[in-house]
Amino acid sequence: MDALADDEPDSRWMTVAELAESRQISKASAARLVRRRRWRRMPDNRGVVRVYVPVGEELPQEQPTDARADIPADGSLELLAIVSAKDEVVAAKDAHIGTLTDALTKAENRADDLQRQLDQWFGAALVAAQAAQAASAEVANRLPPLRREMAPACSPDQTVRCSSLQRNSSWVASFS
Repeated sequence: MDALADDEPDSRWMTVAELAESRQISKASAARLVRRRRWRRMPDNRGVVRVYVPVGEELPQEQPTDARADIPADGSLELLAIVSAKDEVVAAKDAHIGTLTDALTKAENRADDLQRQLDQWFGAALVAAQAAQAASAEVANRLPPLRREMAPACSPDQTVRCSSLQRNSSWVASFS
């Protein structure tokens, strides 16, 4: 039995290039269509692959309308909607930049205040350290005459007190 005997009478064998030309699509699209629809393929005597195309499938098909609501069916874009969306984004960006600028100004002012306060505290600590050093030097200067005065007054029962005085004098001398 002949392979072509069971074919529908109006169906025909075409090359992929002929199918593409008749449907007004590219050859790659025609090849995908043949694979997707699983149409029979067969090489002819010259090695050219022919496809069995059912009745009416060789004619150009209407393109389906775009179902998306944001793009009109005629393909034109709503320029006004795009410009409006862009303006909203720019306005939001500008407002956010303003907020960030205000926050940065406040942070810089706070940092300046804290730096001034730190400088004041450092100055006060420096003055206190200098005063403590001067007091230590004065104590160190007054200690030798006091030791000389107290040396004859130390009796054997007061040796603990005198040794304590000598220990404290070495401690005070370490600060001068």
